[in-house]
Amino acid sequence: MNSEGIGFQDMSHAFLKGFQAQNIYHNVEGWLSKPEGFLLYLYSYMNNLGETVEIGSFKGKSTCYLATAIRDSGRKEKVNAIDPHTGSPEFKLGEKYGGAGIWDGNSFKDFMKTLEEHKLTELVNPIVKTSDYPVKDWKGDIGLLFIDGDHAYEIARNDFINWTKFIPIGGTVMLHDTVTWKGPKAVVDELIDGNPKWISFRVDSLTVATRIK
Repeated sequence: MNSEGIGFQDMSHAFLKGFQAQNIYHNVEGWLSKPEGFLLYLYSYMNNLGETVEIGSFKGKSTCYLATAIRDSGRKEKVNAIDPHTGSPEFKLGEKYGGAGIWDGNSFKDFMKTLEEHKLTELVNPIVKTSDYPVKDWKGDIGLLFIDGDHAYEIARNDFINWTKFIPIGGTVMLHDTVTWKGPKAVVDELIDGNPKWISFRVDSLTVATRIK
């Protein structure tokens, strides 16, 4: 996030709208806490360094925060929402969230329904693929990257390595589930903590890291 050129009035507007977004999207199905959603909104609102990319959309909760912030900021951009919508391993029957009544094999219909209900379809570019495909042809800077895809260590690590190379100085990567999930936590421990390229903090399970060199 680069706040250069953003005045107090814009900041106040962003905070107010971010708090409003918490109340609007808190009940959308997903595992994003209110403080995490607020940070997604705030960093999306302030992003002026490149594209906004989301890896892992599920039913659109995080996407709503990101897209609403873009709309409220007045920018003519879209959230690039990458998700095959076939589910991570933890959604399969017998796994951590298997049989929880949230999974029928494909989340894309519910994802689009969420966007339509909140009038955000024009602000989102759905990329219905696994994250390793679009990165091969990606061009341009990414000012904000949100990683909440497959939580397996190797995949989460590849997402970080492959996509953060497009983040310029001042840009931000946000990783979800970095406390109790071994894969994302290990990525933060190994690639962010102690790395002079990044300055980071955590709220709930969301690690926020901004590139400083």
